[in-house]
Amino acid sequence: MLNRKQSERVIESGGFLRSILFCALGITALAWQNADAATVDSGAVDLTPEPTTYNIEGTAGNLVFFRAGSTLIKYAPPWPISGRNDCAQLAAPFPHAQVEIRRVETQKPLDFTDDRALVEFAKKQIPKDAEAVECGSLARNPVRIDGKETAELVVSYSFFGRRVRLSTLITQRAAGTELFLFQIATAPHDFKSAHRAFQASLYSITGF
Repeated sequence: MLNRKQSERVIESGGFLRSILFCALGITALAWQNADAATVDSGAVDLTPEPTTYNIEGTAGNLVFFRAGSTLIKYAPPWPISGRNDCAQLAAPFPHAQVEIRRVETQKPLDFTDDRALVEFAKKQIPKDAEAVECGSLARNPVRIDGKETAELVVSYSFFGRRVRLSTLITQRAAGTELFLFQIATAPHDFKSAHRAFQASLYSITGF
């Protein structure tokens, strides 16, 4: 836990670290009235975002809720967010960027210990008309979602004459057939900054 002087030093260190700290301060300082909010509910997650804000010592920020039965999942998105039911879209400020949070159901549980199965599942997210596909290596836990394990595959491909880089981050709330995909696709020259901002925002998720 950062003390006040340490927090001030982090805030002064730059916009990227400042955005992470703001998310942490906002999530930590809010007093939630729902005592069930920190537990995993058996209901399916509805990715329709319900917006709210916080203001801590003059630091303002935006939050959204996603509902899963009686549970509230909180998230501080880096960009405007919209969506419904099983898919939320973020409006990233990069040309042709696509950023989504998706809930999917598989026919049988995906073995999260099996790298090959995770890679094959992530490859299925590549558009069927993609050409010149290049796959990176599977990364384990580049970021944890509220403590949950994740796996990420980054691929590059050409799509209707345009080169694209796509990151698919996979996680699950509990073992079973429900998976969550955190995906960002941009032009190669925008990918590093967009990907970093998106993944940094995922540390703000609580109640997952």
